[in-house]
Amino acid sequence: MDQEICIDCRKPKVDSTCGICGEGVCRKCRNFLAEEEFPLELVRPENLMHSYYCGGCNEQIVEPFRTDYNAALEQAKEINVIYRDSKSSFRILRKSKKLLQAGNLPDRDEAILRIAFQAAREGFNAILDVEVSSQKKREAGRQVSIWAAQGYPAAIHSHELDR
Repeated sequence: MDQEICIDCRKPKVDSTCGICGEGVCRKCRNFLAEEEFPLELVRPENLMHSYYCGGCNEQIVEPFRTDYNAALEQAKEINVIYRDSKSSFRILRKSKKLLQAGNLPDRDEAILRIAFQAAREGFNAILDVEVSSQKKREAGRQVSIWAAQGYPAAIHSHELDR
């Protein structure tokens, strides 16, 4: 009988179930999460793989993750990108040995943003030795470029950053 009552508004018409708690949710109360909601996240958490959530689960699990994702995205937009041939002077405070890579993307800026997002998620403020490459590919009678980027995340200090 509980499955036939909406967990949020207590109306008897239930159209779907919450992806986390499994309670019934009516069409007006359910919160939808699209598959393409977090495009830069490499691995989406298991509890965010569902389509519909009740109000409580959405508020406790989905919204904090969305806030964290958006904060990391804003950090990624502010990450310092230092290319391999750069002559800039800066002090490396901490550098990761793990090479970040992103590939098979239609846009150069998106390839850089993907590795910047990974670096921001790990708590770094720069990407060092960045290499960006493209390959030309024929697609449906037209030529397109497929982009890839790679670099090492690092925490740096520079006089330019102080300004």
